[in-house]
Amino acid sequence: MPSIKSMVIDLNLDQNHDMDFEFGPNGKDELQKQLEKLTDAGKYGMQDVGKWLREHYVGKLLSPVWNTASSEIVLRSTNYLRTVESLQYLLHGLYPKKDTIGNPKVLVKDTEHETMYPHDACSSMVYDTKLLRDIFAKKHHQRLTSVLNPLSFWHTMHGKKSNENQVYRLYDVFSCMIGNGVQLPEGVTEDDHGKLEGLTIDLWARLYEKDDDFTKRAIGRFIPELFQPMQDMRNKVPNTPRMAIFSGHDSTIIPLLISFRAFDGDYPYPGFGSSLSFEYFEEKMHYPTSKPKGYVQMKYNGEPVTIPACKAPKDHYRNDLSLCTFDAFMQQAKKMSLTEEQYQKMCHSNQKVVPDWD
Repeated sequence: MPSIKSMVIDLNLDQNHDMDFEFGPNGKDELQKQLEKLTDAGKYGMQDVGKWLREHYVGKLLSPVWNTASSEIVLRSTNYLRTVESLQYLLHGLYPKKDTIGNPKVLVKDTEHETMYPHDACSSMVYDTKLLRDIFAKKHHQRLTSVLNPLSFWHTMHGKKSNENQVYRLYDVFSCMIGNGVQLPEGVTEDDHGKLEGLTIDLWARLYEKDDDFTKRAIGRFIPELFQPMQDMRNKVPNTPRMAIFSGHDSTIIPLLISFRAFDGDYPYPGFGSSLSFEYFEEKMHYPTSKPKGYVQMKYNGEPVTIPACKAPKDHYRNDLSLCTFDAFMQQAKKMSLTEEQYQKMCHSNQKVVPDWD
């Protein structure tokens, strides 16, 4: 079995720890305006994720004591208080204060330069999103109304939004209640929540299945950054991080899953505290002069997933379809990547649409 060499985690410290931040041009101001914070359940949940990482990687992949001045771990968060807090509590589980030297440093970009989620500034994607959702709403009008009508009191509280946009709002609120052990409102059942989840998957997640260009515009600029540590580890670049942690959103996880065609009807919509992980392994060779064979395994909420691009016998490890060869994995990653120049060109559109999902 290959041995693990590096790891990249995409999510989905105790409060008396200090954290240092590297902000984008407007990142600090934007972060200070955020009001949404983690609930206690969210804090404990992220700390549990950190404890799981500690159990599996500290003392093996990572040092027993974390010197934050080293390049062993790199940290990145979007400019939302809840994602920064998620990272903070995850780190508390991974490395308690007694095992940490110095303050962890977190990179937080401003909205204009953020690449970890789809942007409303991408005109062509906003137009295509609105078009595809309108088509869905007309085709599945009866399904939408049958789910929303029994919940009419709740979805009218959010103002005059289209049915397809009310779906996600209700799903998000009820998911938050369930995740925090709060009883659903009178008249709302878990079956209602399940139907809302199915519609949310169809209205949001499956948009990215329409074509590669849609997915690229959503997450293509982030993919090169996400996997750079693996490439550097493969090429033996000095001071390469052994773990990179990115604290993001459901809108980070979904397009990444679909970039690798790893999302299907068997997977639920990413719940609170969901995560993707990408582990890089190397197989020891019998001859010291040979370059080790590299492999990548993708996990969704801790469970290995298979990637269609790695199904050929030459593209995975023996009988383990979830363990892609490094070359096959990176070929798919490169296929779904965008440079900033390519992104700007793809996002240009003469069709201007004001997003109605905020």
